[in-house]
Amino acid sequence: MNKICTKCGIEKPLSEFYGNKRAKDGLYSICKVCHMNRPYYKEYYKDPKKRKNHLEANKRSRRKKIAKGICRDCTNLALPNKTVCKNHLDQKTDFQYRKTYGISLKQYNEILEKQGGVCAICGCNGNGFQRRFHLDHNHSNGKIRAILCHRCNLTLGNAKDNVPLLKKVIDYLEKYL
Repeated sequence: MNKICTKCGIEKPLSEFYGNKRAKDGLYSICKVCHMNRPYYKEYYKDPKKRKNHLEANKRSRRKKIAKGICRDCTNLALPNKTVCKNHLDQKTDFQYRKTYGISLKQYNEILEKQGGVCAICGCNGNGFQRRFHLDHNHSNGKIRAILCHRCNLTLGNAKDNVPLLKKVIDYLEKYL
């Protein structure tokens, strides 16, 4: 198979393109030759000492921003115990939900709203947890079932969605109550 480089416009074999997880086809849109000929790329990799100093300076500035409680991606204040602000946390969460479950953060919020903002099993509102509710899904077909609190999600996960095992657990609890 071949692909056309968006920079030089030449059709080349797929082996002539670097991998890119975020691209639909898993490859960068520009070929390796064009990739290496970018002006800033040449300058950056020409001197290894300069590159190392640049990387170290970036690490130091990121650490300073995080220590001051500033979002690592912008200049807004970061959320408590986080390295990003609400905006960037939502963007990252939206990306993760789309990638993993095929739904957006908006759809997640709609499902949670239909459930009344509580866990589908125990009915807690999640105030005791510092984590977002979890999307419960069928591991065999990936279909989303509901949104659960951390404890209920762990319980189902540890039981591996095994209904007979969960019935045995209920029997056990009833026996010793």
